[in-house]
Amino acid sequence: MNGTCAGGTGAFIDQMASLLQTDAKGLNELAKNYKVIYPIAARCGVFAKTDVQPLLNEGADKSDIAVSVFQSVVNQTISGLACGKSIRGNVAFLGGPLYFLSELRKRFIKTLKLTDKQVFFPENSQLFVALGAAISSKNEKPISFKNLIDRLPNLNKSSGEDIQTLRPLFKDENELKEFRERHSRNSVKRGSLEGFSGNCYLGIDVGSTTTKAALIDGYGNLLYSSYGSNRGNPLKSTVDILKDLYKKLPEGAKIVNSTVTGYGEGLVKAALSVDIGEVETIAHYKAAEFFQPGVDFILDIGGQDMKCLK
Repeated sequence: MNGTCAGGTGAFIDQMASLLQTDAKGLNELAKNYKVIYPIAARCGVFAKTDVQPLLNEGADKSDIAVSVFQSVVNQTISGLACGKSIRGNVAFLGGPLYFLSELRKRFIKTLKLTDKQVFFPENSQLFVALGAAISSKNEKPISFKNLIDRLPNLNKSSGEDIQTLRPLFKDENELKEFRERHSRNSVKRGSLEGFSGNCYLGIDVGSTTTKAALIDGYGNLLYSSYGSNRGNPLKSTVDILKDLYKKLPEGAKIVNSTVTGYGEGLVKAALSVDIGEVETIAHYKAAEFFQPGVDFILDIGGQDMKCLK
């Protein structure tokens, strides 16, 4: 689960960089041009994403988000190490992130108010932990590489008593087939956009990680739909969807009303003059009531959070 939790500094920075559609090096370059630092949760990738995603959806500058990610690492590291006490004296910057990311070092220097004489940045500092491991092994009994390789298969030998595993979601093809058949009975009715004439209605859901759009006719038949990643830029992904829709929209079809919901509701409504901005929970209820009249319980598992309505 480390890809989701991203508990280590390097994994955390990598995950935050992917949200900005870049890598750790690109994050470092972005941070050089910052103007504002936002408060962002550190270490836990899930909590940090909860802070970063709304900033992206509201159009915050990526340079500001990048430096805020570095500052969050600094805040968490200092609070964890110092436990409320002051950090004084000389400070050595060791390890991969501090070796490769100049802007992360700058955030530490500024936060700790270090002078040039207090900063110690040794050669090969990215390898110090590995060097320490090598040094600590000097007095241990040596083993050959062949011996090490011969031991590797033992890693796969574990009894069921030691490790508990969950039942697979689908244990065979028949279970998967039954699941698909059961769900297909509740599919939305579809109409054809090609050659359509009359009033139609557009719904846009700018979610935390994906952007969705649906165009329906007056009877609720689905004429057009789109679902894809917002790629860190929900406004652009929405514009791209609309451009595709306008290309396919027949002359006789008229979009008479539009509504936007989700994380990026405010941004997209203002930028594209969408008629209505609606809270996610109400949008969920409207749809659920349409497909299941009298519904009294709704559970939505989203990309960033879960909503429960009773």
